[in-house]
Amino acid sequence: MVLAFFSGVFGGALGGFAAQAQWTPLTSVNTLVANVSTEDAKSEVLPDGRTWLAYWTNVAGGQNYQFRAQLLDTAGVPLLGPNGVSVVGGNMGTYLATWDLTVDASGNLLVGFTRTDGSESAVVQKITPAGLPLFGANGRNLGAGYDVKLLALPNGQTVVGYLPGDYGTMMKLSTTGTNVWANPVVVYPASGTKSSIGELVALTGGTFLVGVHDRGNFGISSNPYARRYNHGTGLPMWAGPVALTSGYATSFNRRYDLIALGDTAYFGFSGAGAFDFQGFVQRINPDGSLPWGSTGVNFMDQSVLYEMSLRLALEDDSPFLWALCTMTTSAQQNTGETIQKIHKKTGARPLGTSGVQVFGISAADRRHEGALRVINHQPTFVFSDGNSNGVFPKDLKLMTLNSVGLPTTATPLPVGTHPTGVKSRVEFAGQFAGKAIATWVENRNGAMRPYAQRRGLTCPAPWATATGSATGLMAQFTGSVLNADSARWYFGDGTWALDTNGTAAHAYNGAGTYTACLVAYSVCGVDSACVTLNVCPLFGGPWLVAQSAVSMAFTAPVGADSLWVDFGDGTQVGAVPPAASHTYAANGTYTATAIAFSSCRTDTVVQGLVVNSIGLEELSSGTAPAGGLYPNPASGGDWIRWETGGSSSGTIGMENPTADGTPVRWWNAWGQEVGHGTWEADALVVPSVPAGRYWVEWLRPNGTPVRLSVGVR
Repeated sequence: MVLAFFSGVFGGALGGFAAQAQWTPLTSVNTLVANVSTEDAKSEVLPDGRTWLAYWTNVAGGQNYQFRAQLLDTAGVPLLGPNGVSVVGGNMGTYLATWDLTVDASGNLLVGFTRTDGSESAVVQKITPAGLPLFGANGRNLGAGYDVKLLALPNGQTVVGYLPGDYGTMMKLSTTGTNVWANPVVVYPASGTKSSIGELVALTGGTFLVGVHDRGNFGISSNPYARRYNHGTGLPMWAGPVALTSGYATSFNRRYDLIALGDTAYFGFSGAGAFDFQGFVQRINPDGSLPWGSTGVNFMDQSVLYEMSLRLALEDDSPFLWALCTMTTSAQQNTGETIQKIHKKTGARPLGTSGVQVFGISAADRRHEGALRVINHQPTFVFSDGNSNGVFPKDLKLMTLNSVGLPTTATPLPVGTHPTGVKSRVEFAGQFAGKAIATWVENRNGAMRPYAQRRGLTCPAPWATATGSATGLMAQFTGSVLNADSARWYFGDGTWALDTNGTAAHAYNGAGTYTACLVAYSVCGVDSACVTLNVCPLFGGPWLVAQSAVSMAFTAPVGADSLWVDFGDGTQVGAVPPAASHTYAANGTYTATAIAFSSCRTDTVVQGLVVNSIGLEELSSGTAPAGGLYPNPASGGDWIRWETGGSSSGTIGMENPTADGTPVRWWNAWGQEVGHGTWEADALVVPSVPAGRYWVEWLRPNGTPVRLSVGVR
């Protein structure tokens, strides 16, 4: 059985996912690294700010897992396609073993893993920033081996540690993946029967330091040692291995911090004693001596609380190391965090024998995830704001501390805050230009995906903008927020709604002036952006406009409560209720303007009228009484005759109103001439004109104009 080497189990259902993009300030969204089902991932930031990620994706068809890699540029944009590139071909079993990731001086990605297809072979691959495999399509196969560890040397070569059997083994590979050493270097235990390769770190002068575990069985049963090797020859440089602790055991299949400054190295670990767990930092001199004693400097001088998962960090230009431990009681139920500061040379602890408590042990269960790093002289770490336990959606946050271990911000800084996402495989990948970069795998609604987030070490205040407009009682709003954990729209009438996509619509109950605000909230503060709207109901219908040859009348739309009309002849009328009419006293061309009013709205209509029938002589039959034209209305092409109301009945002639063939002009109600006709005997010829009311006009023999109204159907 090799269960101690497993890093995951087969699974990961497909589901919803976020849009892929560059770095985003929205910590509830984050940057999607690849849109593929992902179970495990590791990452590291290059010195130029690009970020490598390698991740195992679930696939069907017997392959089980596919190993992929992605490179994000400094803006967070994926450079190797939406889903990255394949690291190696071939099949895997239904489980993953422990694996390693590092980068070399040329920006290449190095990964080492065990192919769990039955061969259980140790495989190493190198991927260029362009996504090209340098060790062949299937990587460099070293033969059977678990627990692969990698050290990228300054010359582009690689030292690989792996476990082919009972003894830890090392091989040096060239830049193309071929063996440099004639034979693998087997590292035998200092005492006991089994060994494994621990951490590797490069020193000066073509040498490197390796941590070696004299191991028993699985669990906390190994004793850590150190050995220095010449990587040119693969030969050890010290007389023998150097024990790094006395009386405290470690786990050979866990990772520990082994960091170097020149030829001096520092090893940080949490070890199990007879009755407790204690954290230690050991200094290893270039000659293998241990100036801080057989076990190193104790993280804290106490034996009641357990000091777990110690992480170690340093800055080259600082005289101090920083160490971080998760604190818990012997019951190991709730957790907290404590920071310690250690002088690189003397081992002195300027923060005292108890360090500085960052988070107290409580049911809040705050615990660090991934590495401790020092950015701009500030110890910085990512932590889970609660115990996710692989089930619960807990936020990831960033904590930065000053030179005496106190927080630099009023509250921790959000990193990953999706409200329903369950986060795992958290890596504090590094920093660039004073900004921290973290990666993790997150299950959002059943979809396991790799995500990343970059953020500064300060707590930026949230920021909001908003615009809005109203049509009638319906208002539309558009806004944006930055650095916000959540945002709400407050509509100014006592109601509100959550902002989900930067827009909102709201129906008001009545007219009024309302101030609506978009309010952005975060742990760093609150910001709001407001817009004031005058909201007013629309009028409920069209204008009603009526006119005759000499008059106009206006009725305002429904919803208006008053009306004002300028009829264009000097007559102005204000009317409540909103209706008004007017008869003109003289011929002319008139433009009437009517304005409807409500308590909050106006509407205007303009109507023209040509009046030219006032003062014309009506047709007379001389001594006979006046007559009329019939049939009236007529149809186009009809003959209209004259009828009098005298003692005679029936139809009589026109009594010589004019001569036969006299031209007759036809005008519409707007004063436009639309047709011509003639008098023939006692009948008026009707031209073909559209249905409507017309004026007909001709000149009598004495030159007097005559005009009559005629309807045409």
